[in-house]
Amino acid sequence: MKTPEFNIQVISENNMNHIKLPLKTNTVKLKKELDKIVLRGWHTQKPFSTSGVPGLTTTTYHEGGWKIISLRSIGGDSDRTDPGGPSLVDYEYTNYLDVAPYMKSILNQFGSYVRTARLSVLNPGEKINRHCDTYIAFKYGQVRLHIPIITNDKVEVNISGESQNWGEGELWYGDFSKNHSVINNGNTPRIHLIFDVCLSSQLLSIFPEEFISKIDHRDFLIHKKGISLHNINLKKYECSFILSAGVIKGIFEFDDGIPGEYLGRISVSNNKLVFYINNSPISTLVPVSDSEFRFMGWSMERLILIELGGEKVTSLSFKIVSGRYFTSVKVPVL
Repeated sequence: MKTPEFNIQVISENNMNHIKLPLKTNTVKLKKELDKIVLRGWHTQKPFSTSGVPGLTTTTYHEGGWKIISLRSIGGDSDRTDPGGPSLVDYEYTNYLDVAPYMKSILNQFGSYVRTARLSVLNPGEKINRHCDTYIAFKYGQVRLHIPIITNDKVEVNISGESQNWGEGELWYGDFSKNHSVINNGNTPRIHLIFDVCLSSQLLSIFPEEFISKIDHRDFLIHKKGISLHNINLKKYECSFILSAGVIKGIFEFDDGIPGEYLGRISVSNNKLVFYINNSPISTLVPVSDSEFRFMGWSMERLILIELGGEKVTSLSFKIVSGRYFTSVKVPVL
């Protein structure tokens, strides 16, 4: 991936909750493309949901005033508004970008490390209630970046009790894994280009050294792209196993210690390995080595480790990662 062409010397804000990054954008071009895109209308923001995962809960943090247009989503689905998650297909650009080559050029600077990209509008008087965006942080291998396209001086982004007003055309990082909220007390809409980027050395290079030095390097979960296993018989990875309800919650949310067991399975479909729960396909598995697989749609924070003995699976573990810390859960192979 080509390193984004940023002037790293231009830094005006520097703290651990919000930081302005050095990116020059053409706000005139952004607004002209925005005018074309919004003619097709906005969608009410809805969170990510996987219907095949037992007990998975989703929460909406607004009263209907938060609207989204997806520029990059799972499968390139222009109707999706969520930030993505484990899936059978990868992220692709939506057809909204057909009329927005400049926005696409900005996203292209980050290459395939970009997960979702969305336009987000918050109209005057609307707010996004306080919440945390789970798994959006350096230690989870992905960060969320914002470019305000239209805003006003009465928009407040509050992260961990600290409020900032972000200017048009600026690139901002916020630690959205912390409690945060947004309110538009102005008379004009607040429209941002928001995109999630998996962590790479190139991405880290645009952050100022004084910021990076405050984070233990062991807490940077660097993303790994998938490798090819075309010369390996994928059938030997096929297996069935027992998943406790607590493990499922740990994989997709948090382990609440809930009782219950479910059948898990890994099978080959269309020359790819697919992870199933109770015969529902949940996610394609992306190999990062011949024994380590991440869930398509996620970074390296959730992994499946597979040990082979000859032509069959002898051991299977789920690895839940948070920076330098991880939990490994071995499950019974049937």
